[in-house]
Amino acid sequence: MIEIPPNVFLDTTLEVGVVYFYFHENLRETTKSHFFVVISRRNESVIMVCATTQIAKRKQFAIIRKLPSSTLVEVTPTQENGLQCLSLFDCNNPFTETVSSLAERHILTPIRVRGRMDDSTIEMLRQGVLVSPMVVEEIKLFLR
Repeated sequence: MIEIPPNVFLDTTLEVGVVYFYFHENLRETTKSHFFVVISRRNESVIMVCATTQIAKRKQFAIIRKLPSSTLVEVTPTQENGLQCLSLFDCNNPFTETVSSLAERHILTPIRVRGRMDDSTIEMLRQGVLVSPMVVEEIKLFLR
């Protein structure tokens, strides 16, 4: 396998809509990699949402917390998006990264590009973050 330097990898792949697959230490109760979709990028800052296949569990959490249903976005796998099965993106917990932090991740354990989300799905994900009462205003301003 060819090692791609982090700066080259990110310069050529990091854009809104890209679907990455990697491990994130802030995901509780798992040691597995997950799918992340970039929903916004400004200079060094990146906002992403993470997929789960535990759809019923996340929906139950949203019901208990009385969260808007639009904060949970189900996405069917396609050849374009690279998902492996029906997945739910929880827009109540966006991930903020920097290009530098992604580069560091890529050095430790390579980040993989799995596909690209279509524009309508990206917009549903963005809107899900914007309507979530759990998301801080700073992140919402970043998306506007």
